[in-house]
Amino acid sequence: MILNSSNTFWGAEDWVMSVVMFAVEITVIGLLLGCATPGRTVVGTLCRVFGAAATAIGVYGGIGFYIMFGSWPWPVESGDDLLSSTMVVDAGIWKVDLWYQCVFAAWVSVIMVCGHHGRNSRLTELMSWLIVPALVYPVVGGWKWGGGWLELAGFYDFAGGTLIYCLGGCVGLGLLLAGALNGKRGVMESEAVPGTRVLTALSMSTWMALYLFNFARGLIADLRGEIEPNSLRVVFSVSIVIGIGAGVGFLISMLDSHRMQIRLFVCGCIAALASVASGVDQMTITESGVTAAIAAVLTCVGIVLIDRINMMRAGWFAMACVIGGAVGTLATALVIDPQMLMSDGSSQNPWLAQAMGVGAIGGMGFLSALMIGLIGNLVVHRRAADDHPVS
Repeated sequence: MILNSSNTFWGAEDWVMSVVMFAVEITVIGLLLGCATPGRTVVGTLCRVFGAAATAIGVYGGIGFYIMFGSWPWPVESGDDLLSSTMVVDAGIWKVDLWYQCVFAAWVSVIMVCGHHGRNSRLTELMSWLIVPALVYPVVGGWKWGGGWLELAGFYDFAGGTLIYCLGGCVGLGLLLAGALNGKRGVMESEAVPGTRVLTALSMSTWMALYLFNFARGLIADLRGEIEPNSLRVVFSVSIVIGIGAGVGFLISMLDSHRMQIRLFVCGCIAALASVASGVDQMTITESGVTAAIAAVLTCVGIVLIDRINMMRAGWFAMACVIGGAVGTLATALVIDPQMLMSDGSSQNPWLAQAMGVGAIGGMGFLSALMIGLIGNLVVHRRAADDHPVS
């Protein structure tokens, strides 16, 4: 998620650029997912991805923000103690922070859609598009970013390793399980959809170029003296780890089948990005790279092993987000100062705090999605039974 690194130094006047980069990145992910999924059209996949993202932005901006922070996202007077000193400086800062929170909600929905990829009824999918950004994400987000019990417990998540990637992945897995219980088991194959090799190559190249562009933006900002050293390190780390993830995906593809597998490429990249989201501001570039490599290897090897036993193969994207986010969140405990975790300066066991956050947020996402899926599919079955009664 390139927004994690761009928002650290491009201020309120440059939020349009973040909109463009967000749109390009979800387009690339939608294209790659469509190309890697036999039986699903690329256009249909893109429609799902953009539909979920647009719905999440609207629903979260209108309802979810208030649930998460206890206030409507309108400009307020300086000094009002609602969120933080940064968010109440002026109307422009409010606009940008509202936008970023809306994008975070949209990313949860995009990961959710890619995670279960239409393996439920249309009613269930629509319910998830509405309920997740309106209730699920705001509730768990409030536990940390809204000053809730995870914040008080010392849980640390800089840019959503758990609150975005793990949550979205667990929601996707919950919906996938609900669909499997309903008889929609779908399988993701290793081969690309016929006729999409050129589109796949262009999508991969665009994704890499997007992060290279982000790297160049950070370098230019540094030369102009417009970025702080810590923010520059964040930008460089996020831009580098996606290359590490892509390399791991390519290597394991070659070892597994002697050809490039789209989903392993995507899994490596997503797991690497998810792994640094939680603590990239606390890690050196080397530490971020090592964390990303470990997460990408665990994810890609896990996907290959799941192929061998033919279980939950359709959940590869969701599992990449969960594994990467969990690895990165736990790795943050190795580098963070325990006294940073507590607002009163007291010491806290970082492993306990991080593990508690991953378990609570992931569990909430999975159970909520499972409930949404079971209820939606049950309603569809009841309607079908009423329309076609057994004689």
